[in-house]
Amino acid sequence: MSGQQVFYRPEHLPMLEIRQASATSVAYHRHSHEEFSIGVVDSGNTDYFISGQTRRIGPGAVVLMNPDQVHACNPLHLQSWSYRMLYLQADWLAALQADVLERSPDSGFQAMSQSLLCGDSHYQQYHQLCSLLISPHSRLSAEVNLTDYFAGLIQADQHCDTPAQFKNVSHLQRAYEFIADECVREICLDDVAAVAGLSRYRLVHAFRQHYGITPHALQITRRINHARQLLKTGNSIAAVAADTGFTDQSHFHRHFKRQVAVTPRQYQLSAGYR
Repeated sequence: MSGQQVFYRPEHLPMLEIRQASATSVAYHRHSHEEFSIGVVDSGNTDYFISGQTRRIGPGAVVLMNPDQVHACNPLHLQSWSYRMLYLQADWLAALQADVLERSPDSGFQAMSQSLLCGDSHYQQYHQLCSLLISPHSRLSAEVNLTDYFAGLIQADQHCDTPAQFKNVSHLQRAYEFIADECVREICLDDVAAVAGLSRYRLVHAFRQHYGITPHALQITRRINHARQLLKTGNSIAAVAADTGFTDQSHFHRHFKRQVAVTPRQYQLSAGYR
């Protein structure tokens, strides 16, 4: 049984590819990838070969493979399994490692020491990340969460502490004002980091530490505040969703209700527009 396999290659995230396989019994020869690979078993059991050893793993297991590291994951005989794999360019991850570990940008990729993570928290974090990366709703959200997730992996792998509180608030203020001014436009994390004069990782960490929210959360907040003003002037909900940068009405509806506690239609009706 070959099952179904789908590849996701988000245009705004050229450094990664996601593979989703459902109910497949296809077996692989031992192989390696140029990218850093991380995946999760959604269902079924598999024999996981890496570093010269084979381990039997099941649902919820998160597997990690360094670039060029020989490995194989194969379902048990006559059985099928479902899994998701994320392939990330090694140079992108190396740059993040240098930032998180405060090393020279030229130090190159440092192999991760762990090849298997078990536990529901690891599975849920991976699931949430993949869902966000596959969703076309926000480039900034995808980049913030991608940076956050892999920075956490690096810190855990190296047993290092998170950075101390960021002192130069003026850098963060510039980022805040840029996001507020450009909230309806599709901006990327590199844009915000450049305005702040910080790396992507330092920006994400320090911004949340200082303001209590991520750069993307601020973008959504400002979009919803702008949408409220447009709804009160009688603009159609579809037009407001488009004018405030949301990809579709359901995306707009979900975020509006989460922040305002009523739907856009209920809010508009309360303002006297029918």
